[in-house]
Amino acid sequence: MNLGTNDGGAFYSPAWTDPESGKVYKQRLNEDGTFNEEDVQAFENATEHFLVKLRNCNPAAHIVWAYGMLGTPMMPAIYRAVDAYKKKTKDRKVSVFQLPNTTEATIGSLSHPGLSAHTKAADELTVYLREILKK
Repeated sequence: MNLGTNDGGAFYSPAWTDPESGKVYKQRLNEDGTFNEEDVQAFENATEHFLVKLRNCNPAAHIVWAYGMLGTPMMPAIYRAVDAYKKKTKDRKVSVFQLPNTTEATIGSLSHPGLSAHTKAADELTVYLREILKK
């Protein structure tokens, strides 16, 4: 799976209000520009719960959290959450893979990774998957 990019971007986006409940959602920045610790912890908790659900639905799968094509601001939180999940569950078929970052040469439309960025990511991920699937 490739998740986390929008979560990192949410720290720089305006608040969102659920039109049905009226509840306001916002990932907050500290005054010094760092991520609010409570909001990062909420992301980590949600990540762990998601991994539990994913494992329950896919009991034999190798789960790889791939992330990084648009920077890696959430990478420390992803690593902490995956490590916490693995410690609690003893699940050794879960890992994190850092995708290559998109560059000026590989950017596509609307500031998203272009074809060459995806090709590079796919090539690197293929090597990684072949290695873990040998085990």
